Amino acid sequence: KTESAKNFVKQINPNIKVSNINSKLAKNNIEELISQNDIIADGSDNFETRYLVADTSYKLGKVLVSAAITKFEGQISTWKSNPSSLPCFRCLFPHQPISANQYNCSSNGVLGSVAGFLGSLQATEVIKEILEIGNSLAGYLNIYDLLNNNFRKIKVSKDPKCEFCNLG
Repeated sequence: KTESAKNFVKQINPNIKVSNINSKLAKNNIEELISQNDIIADGSDNFETRYLVADTSYKLGKVLVSAAITKFEGQISTWKSNPSSLPCFRCLFPHQPISANQYNCSSNGVLGSVAGFLGSLQATEVIKEILEIGNSLAGYLNIYDLLNNNFRKIKVSKDPKCEFCNLG
């Protein structure tokens, strides 16, 4: 997949620098991989990876634009460790769900148009963060129910009891 994506991007713009990394994120390599980037875009399909990416991004002071989907629903947010008044991922989701397997894409299925919609929103949020324009989603969670055309924007406050971001 990484080589195919690299070739596709190079066809569009042969002058762009593309670094493809063909390895699975894991506890033993995530800090090295994330530290090489300014903004992280996560669309992983399981809770273990989502928490690993969110925790490491926060720890390394990286901006994280996180999108998730299942069936006809999706959510997106931007997580920043600076300023420290912003919530971290664990302020909203302190622990993985006990029944995490029932929430994964393999169990619930994914509709390609929902993935495309959230992916487009995520790409736009990354561009906004790079250019420092518009209103950031940091401190907010956008939730999309595309089956019923319901969109909600929820303010996420820093949890004063968060065991992750209030350690320092």
